[in-house]
Amino acid sequence: MFWRYSDLTYRLKPLKTFYGDRKTFTLERKTKIGKITLDSLSLYFLEVLGCLELLRNCDSVYIDFKTVSALTSDLLKNEDNRIRRIFNFLHSSTNIVYVFPSKDSKEVILKFIVDEERMQAFSCLLNACAVAHDNNVPLVYLDAITQPIAMVTKTQTISLLNFILAAFNNGWITADERVRILISMSTHGFEFLCLCSEDLYDILKTNNFKVDETNEKLFEIPIIAEALSYVSVYAALLRRLRVDGNREIMEKLALIFAEMFDKRHGRTRESFWRAKDSGDSAETARISLTRQACEVGVAGVCAYLLDFKTDEELVEIISNRITRIPAETLPHIAKTANEIYSDYLKDKK
Repeated sequence: MFWRYSDLTYRLKPLKTFYGDRKTFTLERKTKIGKITLDSLSLYFLEVLGCLELLRNCDSVYIDFKTVSALTSDLLKNEDNRIRRIFNFLHSSTNIVYVFPSKDSKEVILKFIVDEERMQAFSCLLNACAVAHDNNVPLVYLDAITQPIAMVTKTQTISLLNFILAAFNNGWITADERVRILISMSTHGFEFLCLCSEDLYDILKTNNFKVDETNEKLFEIPIIAEALSYVSVYAALLRRLRVDGNREIMEKLALIFAEMFDKRHGRTRESFWRAKDSGDSAETARISLTRQACEVGVAGVCAYLLDFKTDEELVEIISNRITRIPAETLPHIAKTANEIYSDYLKDKK
């Protein structure tokens, strides 16, 4: 697998695809991808995901000779059919531009390197950042550790996930192909697949509106994601399922989402009291917002159950399903769910 490479062993699964909030992620998705740069890791995983052909749609694909050297070296040491397919693809493509980084960009790289070990670990990535900077094109990255490195080299970046989504927006792949790729990414250990409600809806649609072992990971709140950003995503998905009249999957997802917010709330308990005991007011406030977002999230998704549940049944569901949020908070959550549902009915008139 890809972590055999001497210059890629600095990271193992799971792969964090992005650091930041949903707003930043959404803006990155709008990056123009006519001209791009790839390093060895992103190039390798495009092959793993069956997406190399997407590169033929680009006007130019810049690849540093260090990347070619790293792939060649690994192929000589370990027979890898994926690498052979990469070289066959590169050989048959007319838009590949092989380059060295400029001297000025190399100097920027040297400022980042503090020891020989780091040089070995990041050599392909650093050179790719320099090449992207030289040619004023975005670097398609696989691992989110690229983001702070790119900031040092002042390089524009786009995650591999957003490159796939941008390719869909450009008409390079179909909705079904996008879903296949997203599911493949989840099975290969990618984290923080920051998807929107439209993405999740299409994932459901291609699986006959079922959530099972093939797609369930894509509906989870990633550990490093902000819970608040998922409140609107889940609500928008449930709203669309309601319009479709798909009650069964809507009820199932509402309960799944409620339990996800409850689980995230539970994860904050220890860190919340630790921050409070240490007098760290900023961290306490930040965690408090996360806890409040989870409570609002539970209320928001449970409101959709009131289409076919009584108030008493909703209170019972929340009491039985929500086990990590303090019990004294649950009546307020049920009340908030009712208020949200009332507002929906008003808007519907």
